[in-house]
Amino acid sequence: MKTYEKHIKFFGTDGIRGDASKFPFDDYTLSVIGRSAAEELHAPKGTILILRDTRQSGERIERALAKGIAQAGLKTVFAGVLTTPAAAALLKSGKYCAAVVISASHNPWEDNGIKIFNSKGSKLSDSTEMRIEKRINSYLSSPKNLKSLKCKAAPKKDSSLLKTYENFIIKNFGKGSLKGKTIVVDCANGAAYKCAPAVLKKLGAKVIALNTKPDGKNINLNCGALHPECAAQAVKKNKAFCGFAFDGDADRLICIDETGVVKDGDFFLAAMSADMKKRGKLRNNILVTTVMANLGLMLAMKAAGIKTIVSKVGDRYVLEDMKKYKASLGGEQSGHFIFLDILGTGDGLLSAVRLLAALNRENKT
Repeated sequence: MKTYEKHIKFFGTDGIRGDASKFPFDDYTLSVIGRSAAEELHAPKGTILILRDTRQSGERIERALAKGIAQAGLKTVFAGVLTTPAAAALLKSGKYCAAVVISASHNPWEDNGIKIFNSKGSKLSDSTEMRIEKRINSYLSSPKNLKSLKCKAAPKKDSSLLKTYENFIIKNFGKGSLKGKTIVVDCANGAAYKCAPAVLKKLGAKVIALNTKPDGKNINLNCGALHPECAAQAVKKNKAFCGFAFDGDADRLICIDETGVVKDGDFFLAAMSADMKKRGKLRNNILVTTVMANLGLMLAMKAAGIKTIVSKVGDRYVLEDMKKYKASLGGEQSGHFIFLDILGTGDGLLSAVRLLAALNRENKT
């Protein structure tokens, strides 16, 4: 058992991420990470929810983290393959003291990552991550501190959580139906490969689903949000109403219009802010965006009487400013969008459904 004398930094801008075959994704270190996070976030007799994407390494990482969580005296529930934002949605039930998502988002299959949400469905603050990191380093430098605790129960698997999340998304579409509309959706062989087509079909759309056969190694491979041209071609070929492309964990959305033209996040934010303002849902008439936003978005918002707040790049900074200025909509040109009155994190499928609802109300493309 290797020990480490120097303090190691584990958390980056969005959790812990790296090559899944190397440290810190070895089973021992993963158990230490699971235990440290559980000790920091636990509630009495608490339960931690674990979700993952479709990467080959996901199930092994899941088991190792659960072992460490059990050593801290907490229970775990495996939700199976679900999107990163599904963690925030499922935490609304109050059944879990935290959620862990195993995903490296848009990265290739060889990588993996660990994202942690607190009981309120928010990603951890820098200070909380630092406390967890301190625990991890303490255990790795002095393994004798890892006093053994009896694991009372094996992780429980709950396949019903997929349907719970799908119903949450459908509820946020509101009234109406997508009947008569053909929609292309590229799931990137990732976490949305089941839920995205299912939700759109339940809303009445004819769905042309691309890249829905994950094999553990094809996540994000020449498809999804990193390659929206795949969905764009399918939109043109099938004369679809529109198309959507997700990344591996589906917290990001790229839209394609009816002509097969890819529309970046600025178009989405312009359309949704106008719709929300019209319905009195755009709190304080504020849109939060980033320094990457096109000048055209700024001018369009000024003309519409909407104030723009410009944040640093990164959804966590967008969220910080949304809370600071009490805004209900924020996002990035890259495709991360936050509807703060619904969820405290970006959700690609929720964003797609909210846009479709707006287009439906206005009878627009």
